[in-house]
Amino acid sequence: MENLKKSRSRPGPFPTIRRDDPYFQTFTVSLTENSTLSKRAGFLQFYNATTGEIVPSCDRQFTRRNAQVVCRELGLDTQNVYHWLTPRWDYNPRIHLVKTYMEPRECIGTETRLDKCNLRMTGNDSLWMCMDNEHFNYVHCGSNSSLTKEWVGNWGGITFGEASLEVQQGNSPAIA
Repeated sequence: MENLKKSRSRPGPFPTIRRDDPYFQTFTVSLTENSTLSKRAGFLQFYNATTGEIVPSCDRQFTRRNAQVVCRELGLDTQNVYHWLTPRWDYNPRIHLVKTYMEPRECIGTETRLDKCNLRMTGNDSLWMCMDNEHFNYVHCGSNSSLTKEWVGNWGGITFGEASLEVQQGNSPAIA
């Protein structure tokens, strides 16, 4: 028994299996590099150390609180965090066969890592497994300042926008 405890404590290439908690999964998150905001926005993906594969996130019930936890785990600001469920045309789930998907999570927003959030118990796996090209999670981690060029949204029911909806071309004045 003593040798078994020692062998479990040794670091190895695979994560520790905790049999006392059957819902425990260790994984790390990252954002894809196909964004204009390098390392601050992109499609969410997980690295599963057990299978050695990178798995995309297609959780249709992914929330802004989950996105805040993702940004915190990546060491980014969490005040202006946005999340979209959007198509991803560079990834085809019918070609990339995934061995194991990460179980969906439900975060409060204060957790340090996404794998520390509670499991969202759902029997409908089509809500979080990548079955098509149209339901991928895109996360944007904005800065903590109130109003910046990258700020998207509204402020207490007031929406900020351009003074005119018409586009000015050359020297011609815009139509008011």
